[in-house]
Amino acid sequence: MSLNPNLKPPAEQEVEDFLGRYIKGQPQAIAALTKAYAAFKNGVGKYSERDSKKPIGVFLFLGPSCTGKTQIGRALAQKIHGTPNAVTLIDCVSFQEKHEISKLIGAPPGYIGHGDKPILSKEKLYATIPSYQTKAPTSQLKSDKKEVRSKSENEDIDAGDVFSFWLSQLDLIDQGFRNLNRDFTKLKRLEPTLSPAESAEIRKNIKIQQEILETQRNYILASYTKLAQEFLQNLSGHKIPPLPKSNDHKPKKIRTQEQTVAPKNIPVTMLAKEEPILIIIFDEIEKANESIWKYLLQLMREGRAPLGDGTEADLSHAFIILTSNIGSKLIDKATKGISHIGYYSSASQINLEKFIKMELKKTFSREFLNRLDAVVTFNILSPQDFREILDLEIEGFSLFLQKRSLELTISQPVKDFILEEALKNPEEQVKSLQDCFKKYFAQPIGNLIATNQLAGKKKLIADFDPQKKQVIFSTK
Repeated sequence: MSLNPNLKPPAEQEVEDFLGRYIKGQPQAIAALTKAYAAFKNGVGKYSERDSKKPIGVFLFLGPSCTGKTQIGRALAQKIHGTPNAVTLIDCVSFQEKHEISKLIGAPPGYIGHGDKPILSKEKLYATIPSYQTKAPTSQLKSDKKEVRSKSENEDIDAGDVFSFWLSQLDLIDQGFRNLNRDFTKLKRLEPTLSPAESAEIRKNIKIQQEILETQRNYILASYTKLAQEFLQNLSGHKIPPLPKSNDHKPKKIRTQEQTVAPKNIPVTMLAKEEPILIIIFDEIEKANESIWKYLLQLMREGRAPLGDGTEADLSHAFIILTSNIGSKLIDKATKGISHIGYYSSASQINLEKFIKMELKKTFSREFLNRLDAVVTFNILSPQDFREILDLEIEGFSLFLQKRSLELTISQPVKDFILEEALKNPEEQVKSLQDCFKKYFAQPIGNLIATNQLAGKKKLIADFDPQKKQVIFSTK
């Protein structure tokens, strides 16, 4: 029986489909990210000791501005963490001087800013990920507890802080449930290799942890409800209830995770919390000081590099995306005078990519380029890409109107008009399209809402007047 090594695993296909929905015209970049993600999830990407500590992947994205080089990282974050904001975006324009690397890795002892957490510290990196909280040092925890106690005794706490605290705790518990679900999925894969006793023991451990989380969630929900009731009762007096003391409403005692002993020969990862996948984007890397490039060399090779406080930055579970506008002058010349989007042929695209990579070799050392997992030149968008991007803009705006109980109907001539206006600045690619969408469509509707012309209306119709060459709106 012959096997098909080119068959895509479900995880890879799922991520590829998701990215393809939001990133148009860039199949090479999508393929590079999804292959790295699949290799990380199935363990192939970390099978050797040499590769086990390296990042999930290091990618250099080149090409025209506003074609999705940064957006693809946000789309990946949306898929993995549920929000496009779960990325660490480093604008390299702010790192043009050698000393500015301290903002990235921290200042050494004796220098100004030594106590500040740098961008690549665990605390800062994990802060971008919803429902994930790093463990603070014991001394910090003690000082925090004293501060909370002082506030609860001597002053009222802002209502937003109180409720946000409990909501953040619920988010952490939800993350715990998601981790247990992943553990259960792993168990199903490993069960053929385990004995019935080992499998039963792991299931028992997972169930115990679920009970712990469920108890904590019930306790927090009860506390949150009580706080809300007290707040409403005291609203007239502007009194905000303090946080409850830690010994109030103690949950029932059950066996904790620390008391749960893993059976022999069971993978530790089945019971350990997974490190979250990090997505770090170095935007316009060519504008960073050379000291940043040298620091990245060690991160690309080992996945770790020292920070100013003596600890290490661990990026072994990170996607590192470098974006660059190298060759932008060549692209401007190529797009200058284009009368319609998509004029650029595939043969010209190949030649342009060749010249851009020649420019790349003039900027970065061979050692730096050899440590990249993929170098992808983003394509100039085709007419079909622009139409699909416009459909996404309209879809997002329709959802916005649906929240106001308004149904949107837009005619094809309106779409054609917006695309035609966007063609007047083809070098700006997606930005030109987004600007035209706002100018001729979104902002006028915003004015209709602000002036209450849509109050009580159920349907908004957008059409095009060819005589006046403008979008007209009506309601039903």
